[in-house]
Amino acid sequence: MVMQLLRSGTRNGLLKYFIFGLVGLSVGGLALMDVRGVLGGSKGVSGSDVIRAGDETLDIYSFDRTVRRSLAQYRISPEQAYTLGLIDEILSNQVRLYMLSQEAHNKGLGLDKERLALRVAEVVQPNAQSGQSMQDALEVLLQRQGMSEDEFVQIMKREVTSGFLMQAMRAGFSPDNDILAEEFLKFQNQTRDIDAIFFADKDVKGIKPATDAQLERLYESVKQVHYKIPEYRIIKMAAFNSDKLDIKVEVTTAEVRQAYEDHKDHFMIGEQVVLTQALVDTSELAQSIYDEVQNGKNLKEAVIVVTGSDEVYYESRNFEVSSMLPVMLEVIAGLKENDIEVPVQTMLGHHVIRLDKRIESQHRPFEEVKEEINKELLLEKRNEEIYEISQDLDESLDSGVSFENLVKVEDYPLEISSFGPFDETGLNKDKKDGLAAIDDEDREDVRTLSFELVEGEASLLQELPSGALVAFTLKTVEPENFKSFADVKNELAEQYISDQKHAQNREQIAKYLAEIGTGGSTFEGLSREHKKDVKSFESVGISGDMPVPLMLDMRATIFQTPIGDYEMLELEDQFALIKISGFDIPDITKDENVQETLQNIAQTIDKELEDDAFLMYLRELADREQPKVNKKLLEQTYNKGQ
Repeated sequence: MVMQLLRSGTRNGLLKYFIFGLVGLSVGGLALMDVRGVLGGSKGVSGSDVIRAGDETLDIYSFDRTVRRSLAQYRISPEQAYTLGLIDEILSNQVRLYMLSQEAHNKGLGLDKERLALRVAEVVQPNAQSGQSMQDALEVLLQRQGMSEDEFVQIMKREVTSGFLMQAMRAGFSPDNDILAEEFLKFQNQTRDIDAIFFADKDVKGIKPATDAQLERLYESVKQVHYKIPEYRIIKMAAFNSDKLDIKVEVTTAEVRQAYEDHKDHFMIGEQVVLTQALVDTSELAQSIYDEVQNGKNLKEAVIVVTGSDEVYYESRNFEVSSMLPVMLEVIAGLKENDIEVPVQTMLGHHVIRLDKRIESQHRPFEEVKEEINKELLLEKRNEEIYEISQDLDESLDSGVSFENLVKVEDYPLEISSFGPFDETGLNKDKKDGLAAIDDEDREDVRTLSFELVEGEASLLQELPSGALVAFTLKTVEPENFKSFADVKNELAEQYISDQKHAQNREQIAKYLAEIGTGGSTFEGLSREHKKDVKSFESVGISGDMPVPLMLDMRATIFQTPIGDYEMLELEDQFALIKISGFDIPDITKDENVQETLQNIAQTIDKELEDDAFLMYLRELADREQPKVNKKLLEQTYNKGQ
């Protein structure tokens, strides 16, 4: 539906929901390995369950919610994701999570409430709006994700406990790969010396020209690739500019007051505490400050005595209780006003805290928020008016009224422009961007929509990624075509000769290579026989640039050919018969300048071996647990083509 965002805004009124993706929670973090190769069939999985791993099951409804949350940011449907294989990826990640969660449970790796609460706070806190409690922020998050609080907690527990297991496995696998790193560095710096004789295609003689029949067959075989003229389209776009609408709306004081009363809970400030504290880096400093306070100094004086300044002293700061870390909540729970607690450690450092006072939860007063509400209501009413106008415009477009008449006769604020001709990739006939005048973020949508239009019909209003509201009509279509045989006959004739010379040249060089291998010819003899110089390339590296005319994709052939052996290299219009004449593996590991490189290589090898070890563990776990997947249920749910 057009104007979805505006309509959403008017329905929500003063509720300002944030958008927060849970892709990282539902499918991320464990994407190292693919376990699809060990998944069993549907036996042992009930009708509504899609996964069974040990004692844990996942029903299709919960899995479908995970799928839709995961795909939301990519703007593709679950059915499209199934066709692309993305459902399998999400499924594999879920199986990993469930297997690891089951194994963590079997190993006794539990999750205490404090650690779980801390992880939940880490996820929710960055998305809490100003003045919003953690509970309110969590409720908004759950509502936007279509998820219950229990389901959210279960996802968090699986994520964290599975992470524990991964860390424990990797920590127990710590090989010493210094020697392997040194050998790898030597390998990276090895070089080859090459002698080469080049045989050009142009030197091949005796090729007969192609007949017309041969050229026609060649034309038919290559026209789809080389001679296709793509379909080109010219579109007309009408952009709906709501800023030019003369909309006058008013909000009365009574409406503002009523909105305040109706949504009073959203202006609630939760229970707060006012804290004065010292925050330092070490427990020793914190203890020294606390001792000075016990000896009669106030907290600020104690901070200055111990640290030499008051930079780490923070006086009378307000904190909403629902947003505080669990460890801080425990500290202040037993404090009375003006009490100072012994030092406590959090992720921020070491605290010495004084409770100044507690403030009960309260509503923000009407006078403080009335201007904010007034602006919100004005915007809401204006959006309602714009929405109604857009609905009328859609009806006019649907009835076939032209863009021009919508502007001249019905006085809609439309800005009309034309684009094209351009093909399905967006390129014009000069192979340049045919949609360059469109905003970058909208270009892909405009290109896609343009090739969904029917000639002569106008689309309804579409909302582009930039927020622009536009309608399209297809002016002209130039159908897909091909360059004619007559137009390309001479080009084909030249290509035929070139191809035949290249093929005959390849055949001849392959023969020379075979003769060298059987003693029928020698490398030096071929050089003399064909009066061609032997070109030498020294110190060709296993990385970096290749000497001209050699190309990068020849490096593998060069380094796989034994020293003293011969090989053939194919270039664009010639072949090279080469001999690997020498090599060098320098020992640069003693150089002080490469020690950091060696360390990085060793760390990379360690990481890859840890991953390999965990992969073997995961596959052993899968063999033992025999996770089952209800593939038939997946197909029934997502494969709409069946």
